[in-house]
Amino acid sequence: MREGSKKAFLCVRNTNKLKSPPHRKIGSKGKEFCVCQIKVVEAQAVNIFNTKRNLMYLSKTPPFIQNLFPNFVWKVDTEEKELFLTFDDGPVPEITEPVLELLNDYDAQATFFCVGENIVKHPDTFRRVLAAGHQVGNHTFNHLNGWATENIPYFHNVRHCAKLVKSDLFRPPYGKLKRKQAQFLQRHYAIVMWDVLSGDFDPNKTADQCFQSVVQHAKRGSIIVFHDSMKSKNKLLNILPRVLDHFSELGYQFKALTPTVLHRKRLSRIA
Repeated sequence: MREGSKKAFLCVRNTNKLKSPPHRKIGSKGKEFCVCQIKVVEAQAVNIFNTKRNLMYLSKTPPFIQNLFPNFVWKVDTEEKELFLTFDDGPVPEITEPVLELLNDYDAQATFFCVGENIVKHPDTFRRVLAAGHQVGNHTFNHLNGWATENIPYFHNVRHCAKLVKSDLFRPPYGKLKRKQAQFLQRHYAIVMWDVLSGDFDPNKTADQCFQSVVQHAKRGSIIVFHDSMKSKNKLLNILPRVLDHFSELGYQFKALTPTVLHRKRLSRIA
């Protein structure tokens, strides 16, 4: 995410106003859920719910959300002690390069979802990501909000970035996609979401809280989101070495979302 942006709880929203009271649940035919006053409806768009005044999100994406979108990649179903670290919004030399050094220290591989305009600004850093053997993915060229962008311009922006990253991995900024955008893009890209959100972007969350959240929620096959952005720099450089050290001591390895991993038949099944 860019500076000032907020990533939060993933939900699906109808364009019609919802009148259900909080905490109401309707059966599977209605596909409507109200959880802590956050409404989820299988309808028009995919959204990471956020407000400027009141940042709301879940550190762990619940199974029912993952089940609503089974074609998205949420996690890797694996019997091995593997975690999949991902970094959004780079490359930014001041933070991406220290991250590369930390990953190298732990022989860790990761996946970087890059913003196209940052690749243009910092081509050397982007080349270092590739040279270190990490995977890269598409995060649009201008970090566009899918809900706020018409479909055709959004597709062109994704394609512009795709020419730079040369990857079939895509993660929508803010987690926001209209339904038709998702339907079109998933025919051309693997849409990679996450099941663990570190919260490194959250100004109200301490580094210790971010670390404890990752430790509490990550398990075999988890896809974990961090941000190699200036907004998250100080917090990320605090928690990333601790995450790497903690899970290394538990015998975990850190893998990238390679084509081999993504083509496993067992991807994204909900336990």
